[in-house]
Amino acid sequence: AWKYVVHYATTGEARWAPTKCWAWPADDRSAITTGHGTSATYSNLQYGGIYSHPDDYYTSPYLHQCKLPGLAPNTRYFYRVAHERFGPTFDFVTPPPPASKFPFTFAVMADVGQTKYSRATFASAKNLFDRLPYSTLVFPGDLSYADGDQNSWDTFADLATPLLAHVELIATPGNHEVERQEAFVAYQARYAPGELWHVEKRGPVTFITLSSYSAYLPGSSQYRWLQATLDEVDRRITPWLIVQFHAPIINSNSAHQGEAEAMRVAMEPLLFKHRVDLIFNGHVHSYERIYPIFNFTRNECGPTTVIIGDGGNRERAASNWIYPQPEWSAFREASFGFGFLTITSPTQANWTWVRNPFPDYDFPDEFVPHTDPALDSIVIDRSACDSRLHAGLVSA
Repeated sequence: AWKYVVHYATTGEARWAPTKCWAWPADDRSAITTGHGTSATYSNLQYGGIYSHPDDYYTSPYLHQCKLPGLAPNTRYFYRVAHERFGPTFDFVTPPPPASKFPFTFAVMADVGQTKYSRATFASAKNLFDRLPYSTLVFPGDLSYADGDQNSWDTFADLATPLLAHVELIATPGNHEVERQEAFVAYQARYAPGELWHVEKRGPVTFITLSSYSAYLPGSSQYRWLQATLDEVDRRITPWLIVQFHAPIINSNSAHQGEAEAMRVAMEPLLFKHRVDLIFNGHVHSYERIYPIFNFTRNECGPTTVIIGDGGNRERAASNWIYPQPEWSAFREASFGFGFLTITSPTQANWTWVRNPFPDYDFPDEFVPHTDPALDSIVIDRSACDSRLHAGLVSA
């Protein structure tokens, strides 16, 4: 059974409302589960403020964590929160337990920000939820683009609610979560309480989240944690191993080229040794899928890398590609969108990237033509990789 946590905020007269929520299965309105929890605020200096000036501090709304115990896995529930007992009703799907049956679908987006393109990305992912209810959104960094304007975290929450009210979020910090005051304060208070690197198991997947903006060299806390976590993964239970972090260790765009080389040198051998299947990154504001690779050379047991920093932020699409296109770069496009993965077996998954439905872009002095296919859709086949042979999941 899941202890599902609903995150929400209260302001104004409702800020004193107790942390309370109610959920019931889609097929049984009478089987109500009541949840309770805690609420808290946080404060951070506004961009341009002075620490000795109290008026320069921002204080958040009350942020609630309402825990719903004993929910059935892989089940659709409806819910309400305390201050809106008779208000809007939302729904979510609880994640499947480790080693559950196939298929398992989750969505991925990054570098979303707050523009009309951001709104389109959220809307497209919500349309997918309406057609194919999924439990989980993986988000490899750069959420609100607040960059020190703390009120922008509130407006981002409003923008994201039509999607995030329905899915759980597994996020990693990007460079825009560092902000310009105390790093990661708003990000952790709102979307990632606890450590900046963490592990979750959902259905057939072990998700490992790393931080590009914390120490990661051998001997660091994060590196030692990654070693221990990889050693504990049981591929018989979760045959798929997926890692996310913000800055890509390989890409064929001139943007952020080579920026994460030290992380690649430190961690790529470890990820390859443990046969990581997929890596999700953001940071570069375009979409690119890279063939399975190790040390800049195609290798069928290396991870497929997906750079999906095309969520729609204000900094434009990154269209300065390196030519000729490297042989390890499978597909690339400078536009906005999101993707989703459906895992169908211990060794196969269907990956789909969907471009947002905008014919052009109205950033000043920039037009990005659409000459590539409207989407990138492939079957990822990992049957040749020996991690599953050793686990007895695939016959040799």
